[in-house]
Amino acid sequence: MNSEQLCEYFTQFILFVYSLIFRLITRVKKRSFTPYTDAFLDTISVQPEEWKLEGKQEKDEQIAFDATTIDGETSLFISIHTTGECLETFVHLQSGGRTLICPTTLARMSAGSGSIFLAGPLRLEMREPFRSWRIQYKGLMTDESTGEQVFVTLGGWWKPTSDAKWRYNFVDTNTLDDQLLSRPFCLVKHSRTAKNVLDTSDLTQWGEYHCELSIGGDEKKESRLRGLRTRYRDEVQQEQQFSVYFDHGDRLLWSRRQCEQGSITHGFMARGDQRVVPLTLHNKDSIYGLNYGDKDIINFEQASLPYAVSKISPPITFSYKTATGEVVSVTRLTVRHLKYDGQAIFIQRNAAYTKGPAPTLPPIPEYTAYGVEREMPVLRFSHRACQDSSITGGKAANLARLTSIANGFTVPRGISVTTTAFKSHLNAHSNIKKLIEKLGNQGNDLDTCLHLGEQIGAGLAASIMSEELKREITDTLLIETGSETRFAVRSSAVGEDGSELSSAGQLESYMEVEINDVPEKVLLCWASNYRKECLSYRKQYGQPINPLMGVVVQRMIVNGVAGVMFTCDPVRGDPSRVVINALKGKGEDVVSGTVTPDTVVLRKMEGTVIEQSEPCCLVEIAQARLLKAGLYLEGLFGGPQDVEFIVNLTTNEINVVQSRDVTGRERESDFELRTEFNSSNLTDHECYTMANVGEVMPEPLTPLFVSSSLKPYDSALMSKNEAAVRCNRHYQISFTVYNNRIVFNHGELFLRMWEQNEKDRISEFALGGQELFTKEMFEMGKQRYERLHQLFPLMRLANIIKIVVHDSYVLSKLAHEKEELCRSLIAGDTPAERLANLEKQRRVHTDMIIAHMGESMFSSFTYVVIAMIVRGADHGDFSPEMLSDIAAIFSSGNEVGAISADVPTALKNLAIALVEDGVNANQLEDEKEGLELIKSGKNSSAHYERFMSMHGHRGPGELDYIAQTWSDHPELLVHTVKGMVATPSALKKGEAHAEIDSVLDSLRSVKVTGAKRWFMKMIVRQSHRAVGLREECKNLLVKGSAHMRANIAALGTQLVDQGFLPEKELVFFFTLPELHHFIKSRAPRFISRAMRRRKIFPSFRGKRYEYFWQGPGHEIAEPTADLLTSSSLSGTTVCEGLVVGRARVAKSIDDARDTQPGEILITTYTDICWSPLFPIVKGLVTEVGGLLSHGAVVAREYGLPSLIAVKFATDVFKTGDLVELNATKGTISKVVEKEDDK
Repeated sequence: MNSEQLCEYFTQFILFVYSLIFRLITRVKKRSFTPYTDAFLDTISVQPEEWKLEGKQEKDEQIAFDATTIDGETSLFISIHTTGECLETFVHLQSGGRTLICPTTLARMSAGSGSIFLAGPLRLEMREPFRSWRIQYKGLMTDESTGEQVFVTLGGWWKPTSDAKWRYNFVDTNTLDDQLLSRPFCLVKHSRTAKNVLDTSDLTQWGEYHCELSIGGDEKKESRLRGLRTRYRDEVQQEQQFSVYFDHGDRLLWSRRQCEQGSITHGFMARGDQRVVPLTLHNKDSIYGLNYGDKDIINFEQASLPYAVSKISPPITFSYKTATGEVVSVTRLTVRHLKYDGQAIFIQRNAAYTKGPAPTLPPIPEYTAYGVEREMPVLRFSHRACQDSSITGGKAANLARLTSIANGFTVPRGISVTTTAFKSHLNAHSNIKKLIEKLGNQGNDLDTCLHLGEQIGAGLAASIMSEELKREITDTLLIETGSETRFAVRSSAVGEDGSELSSAGQLESYMEVEINDVPEKVLLCWASNYRKECLSYRKQYGQPINPLMGVVVQRMIVNGVAGVMFTCDPVRGDPSRVVINALKGKGEDVVSGTVTPDTVVLRKMEGTVIEQSEPCCLVEIAQARLLKAGLYLEGLFGGPQDVEFIVNLTTNEINVVQSRDVTGRERESDFELRTEFNSSNLTDHECYTMANVGEVMPEPLTPLFVSSSLKPYDSALMSKNEAAVRCNRHYQISFTVYNNRIVFNHGELFLRMWEQNEKDRISEFALGGQELFTKEMFEMGKQRYERLHQLFPLMRLANIIKIVVHDSYVLSKLAHEKEELCRSLIAGDTPAERLANLEKQRRVHTDMIIAHMGESMFSSFTYVVIAMIVRGADHGDFSPEMLSDIAAIFSSGNEVGAISADVPTALKNLAIALVEDGVNANQLEDEKEGLELIKSGKNSSAHYERFMSMHGHRGPGELDYIAQTWSDHPELLVHTVKGMVATPSALKKGEAHAEIDSVLDSLRSVKVTGAKRWFMKMIVRQSHRAVGLREECKNLLVKGSAHMRANIAALGTQLVDQGFLPEKELVFFFTLPELHHFIKSRAPRFISRAMRRRKIFPSFRGKRYEYFWQGPGHEIAEPTADLLTSSSLSGTTVCEGLVVGRARVAKSIDDARDTQPGEILITTYTDICWSPLFPIVKGLVTEVGGLLSHGAVVAREYGLPSLIAVKFATDVFKTGDLVELNATKGTISKVVEKEDDK
């Protein structure tokens, strides 16, 4: 071996060691956004670190949203660069064959919360970090083909379809090796490179943007676009990024970046089954080839398996350049993997060789007064301290800022009588000061506030201003305005004319005031701060009831035209139009609406007139100057302005007396309000069902419940799913929301085990009473989810045994302990303390949900085993006879009993006691008097106390926070009991259950003998225990919800008492994060949002949905004419029997109030509130329900012949129809009556 060979081997050895060190560095430093060491309960809450990551705007970062419909018909690309103190945005939209662009727009970075990005017509608002973004665009875009300016409105919600990922968690270490090979002796430098790469906070997340789009005034179109969201916080010289969102749920991201530390390549694939695996590109040139047309296939590798992506459409490319010189090129194209199409986007970024200076915008004057400035009673507009609204009020501070930036207009000179002067005046009038202090007391209702306000206003109006302050006002006016003799005196309250709340028209203004009368008008302006309109408005929006007051005194323009100019259409929000309302005289007449003004509508860009009143008080030159001033102010403040002005008729000089943002533009549209809480859909082929949840949560749920309790339910259920990968942090998988209703994603729940469930459909019957999946759905499951491990059946069996012999006992004990702990947390001396206890209750309640889910698994297991014995195999179909036999077995003797089945029994016993006390139905007509009779009865009182003790926490919609329980509204019981008392003969005991041996002997589909019989009897006993434990945990879970409801109600009362809320029920229409922010900030936008949610909430009620469906949610299809005329329907047997009787069709519990003994109840679903009807009806038919649902359990307890999953039963049958319910055969049919029988 010569020296050259030795040197070569030595070099290779050194490179191997260095490469190994690199790989160790990259492996050790890898991070997970949701560390597996985190406590499970942390996944149900937004963590403080997440608010820090998403809730602030960083300098020199880039944020991008890319989303496309799966057919490529509509696509949206949004890019935001933060450079220096500015936001730079670019928007590209394709829809309906049109390509629209909003070129790069500059705006100021948010001075307050970094959760809102505002740049011209674009608004991005982060509602919950990594969970919900609101994206709104309302403005002009340029049609690329025609150059025409088109008005576009776009609004909706971006929700995730994956957890957020650290960008470099899947960095390709081979690329770091390549750097080492090029410079083999730079280990330290490249080690730092690896550390810097892996420590970066760059994030990626896949999601769905559900929006409503209108272009050029066309009809609004609803769309669902899916794609990638990225957020980078590092410098890049060059980058190529390729991402794909496939129709079946697979998502790919590959990126190569060149920065100062070197070149970095990484890639990962988020699969449809929620697994995330590294992704490797075989040949990077194939990426560029897709763009230039000479390559049709890209070969990736994921989890050591090939993954080929082929091009099936020509690429569409666009590009833009940033203010710092960076060039970004974007290519879109449709691709395919196997038989699944996807939308791909290829982004290339190239930094300028010489980076340009960061863009700047003209400064907006802002100043905070300090020291002696805060003690000055009077300030001129030109004084910098006048810009501080805390001492001069909103109106005066705005005028001071306008004075300092006037360009093409003037601001009439004037002064501000500061809040210091106001406080000095109060100190000199202690009686008024005491009234104001009393007004600020917590717990004052509106009437008290109005009464005190009237006294304060009268006292201020009659008070005498000090001579010193009078001289200060008049002397400063003379210095500032010269010999002018007429002034406008206007109120300027602290907090007035803010971006979230306006007090327009509520405070007093006085025109044409002589200088000697100014002090008197100042007093009247102070008094107007306590008018009933102001106090009511503040009370309604939870604002401080007695803010300090400043007063503006300003030179009057006497020979002029006054008016208001909106630099966008104030109704439609169209920024291409400027709307001016004007008249000769005082501007207050325009604002107040007492006089109809002249109207001028201009095209903003051209300055031409679209429409104009004839004759018009504004001449053409005045219109042009107003337009110029409006454009200047709009550009300076970064959005459309509402400008109050006066035009001098002699000189046509423009005088601006107010400029503020046009209010209401940021308000959510009706579509956004309706869809705010809808969950995202991974694909257009997700499988959903109302089974089970349609009974448990049959009504729309409040925003507070959805935002605080949905994730705990989802995480708890996924933690019990044996085939699930893990519990996601940032989005729900199993429980999803549509129109504030909860639905199951049963594809995620069951198709993960497609291999087993395709052979054995019993789990579908247990959940929904029928087969739910089609052949196509199983095919989708095979593509998305891997086969289960070959040892999965053994692992599942071991888990089931563990549940039966151990967990079922432990979970029941856990539920009792957690219920007591949840009750102990109903406390808090302040809203913040009570909200903190509510957060603790959420964690405790999650444990109770897990306990209930575990007992439900126990119950489902016993059902599956019994069904397998009846079928005689571990797979195969179920005949009607088999289903009937299964129902008969479950209806056999039950020594345990379910607590939910005690509700009808307890009410029946209460009715019997009332009859024994001599009470008749007429005495129960008045609910209040009837309740007193029940409470005071000799026999009934004890039964009433027992019922309330055991079941008082239950009632309609019992899991939601806004539900009405029997304890809260005991009068709900009176009507139910009245019906029973009216028919004493119906108060019979439930039929005795057949013994298990006699049931087994009567089975038609299978003979059970020997060891099989012994095993069957053992499993039946376990099934009864399982149902009892499940219902017991459900009862405790409802108690936990009641404890949380009590805490929330008390929180609402505290917020009302402290003046934060106008009424306590409004608290249910906040989200949980909003409550945290509101208690700290008292921002009125939260109250306004909650009010609008409450207003729209009733529209969600009464909607009907398909029992199961595929794709995004929709309302139920109407029954066909043939179906409506049919005389018989079929369903799944719950409890055998054959009965004939009159139908009572009830789509709601209110419809069932007049149910008569002996009728057959036909309804959509049943929950605990329907229980009182079970003792008097003859049979039960429901459209929704599973074999283990509430109605099924109670019907079996009472031996009621019953069917479930009878679609359209409430449409086909009518109350009064004579029907035959044959629950043995699984049918309900109309009976033809002879005329004599009628």
